[in-house]
Amino acid sequence: MSVTEDESHFTLWCIMSFPLIMGHDVRNQSADTLRILTNKELLAVSADPMGRAARWAATIHVSLASGLHSSQDASDIVADRRWVS
Repeated sequence: MSVTEDESHFTLWCIMSFPLIMGHDVRNQSADTLRILTNKELLAVSADPMGRAARWAATIHVSLASGLHSSQDASDIVADRRWVS
């Protein structure tokens, strides 16, 4: 995957509160992979005490994931599906 795809994938993984498991040799990861996997804001979303996954909604052209956290802050992801192959 490209760096942009990796960032998007990790962001979605965190907002959905999925377990974060790395399946690669961390000794050989790129600087971009390390930067993505150690993003403090995303890790805070993933480790939120409420542990609630975001809700997912989609139309023909747009997908949205939105989640509420223990701090009463919200995380939202909007994806333009016209660019998904």
